[in-house]
Amino acid sequence: MTASPTVTIVGEVVTVSVGASDPDNQTLTYTYDYGDGTTDNTGMHTYSVPGDYTITVKVSDGEAVTQTASVTIKPGTVPLKLIRLKGGLNVKGSAVDIVRVTADLLNAADLNIANQDLTVDVGGAVETFKLNSKGIARKTLKDDGGSISRNAKKKDGSRRLFISMLGNWSPQWQDEKIRGNAQGFTIMPLKISIGGKVFAADVKVYLSSNPHSIWVFDSRFNR
Repeated sequence: MTASPTVTIVGEVVTVSVGASDPDNQTLTYTYDYGDGTTDNTGMHTYSVPGDYTITVKVSDGEAVTQTASVTIKPGTVPLKLIRLKGGLNVKGSAVDIVRVTADLLNAADLNIANQDLTVDVGGAVETFKLNSKGIARKTLKDDGGSISRNAKKKDGSRRLFISMLGNWSPQWQDEKIRGNAQGFTIMPLKISIGGKVFAADVKVYLSSNPHSIWVFDSRFNR
């Protein structure tokens, strides 16, 4: 008995193959237990929660024989490279702050973002964008809390997203030495989901010296 693939992501199909025969040529029945509370007789299953699962199959011609296989399910991932993550003051006087996310979708040709919902969660501030046929969501920060102003196609086929949204953050800052100087930092959870796939990471952000910024992720700090 085998499961294929043995390591995959949420939402992808796992196929179970069982080699069994009956010496008397009696009809065999198969019952699959996928280890997540689901049973059926198809041998094909998708998992909705990451984890390590043991698949059990009972093969019977009236007398059951049990076989097992293991499969590891990882969170679905968007092939995304974070370029910049910045939280700053809203210069228009709102009581909330603005966060801007710049990220590249690396395999954009394989990831259809047209007319999809894209949800961004930065440190618990969540905004869902309804993308148009060009993968853009135009909203005003004042009325709707965010926008994806550009979806620029790059020469390598990736697409760069420029995302703005509102939120309130009160991080606990710590200090570390960077080039001999004390630099305040904190860990900011980031989650971006689109098309049933998810990018999630804990991003180290730093106190910014820019008067209009509060904190910033920058690749020069994260090499």
